[in-house]
Amino acid sequence: MWTRRNLVGSVAAGAAGIALGVGRARAQNPAGGDQPHHEGMWKACCETCDNCAKACNKAFHHCMTQVTKGKAEHARAAQTTADCAEFCTLSATMLARDSSLAMFSCAACADACKRCAQDCESFDSDLEMKMCLEECKRCEESCRKMMKA
Repeated sequence: MWTRRNLVGSVAAGAAGIALGVGRARAQNPAGGDQPHHEGMWKACCETCDNCAKACNKAFHHCMTQVTKGKAEHARAAQTTADCAEFCTLSATMLARDSSLAMFSCAACADACKRCAQDCESFDSDLEMKMCLEECKRCEESCRKMMKA
């Protein structure tokens, strides 16, 4: 009969085995692919996603401030920037931990950034929104490159 201790021990041993196998695979091919530039591209995309999440969060705060001042046109952008920041954060996290599922989050992140950039574009005289727009464009491009790599 299995006890909780046996079950936890088995799960831990399995996880350790998987981690060891992944570590060996990384030692044999540290870039995670056949392309030598892949690892640098991975890191750059992670940083770009992180920067975009920060810009989106700043834009969200700015939009909410504008909404409280009666500028209802910022409401949609507030939602989009908040959602985009979540996709960017997810992708940065997945890339940082070298997840095999990172390409899925990068695909979603690229699409979210494209949508967010479109919403930010309508506020062409607003500095916070311009910054968000530029970061979203960079992030979309970076994620699309990662998906091709």
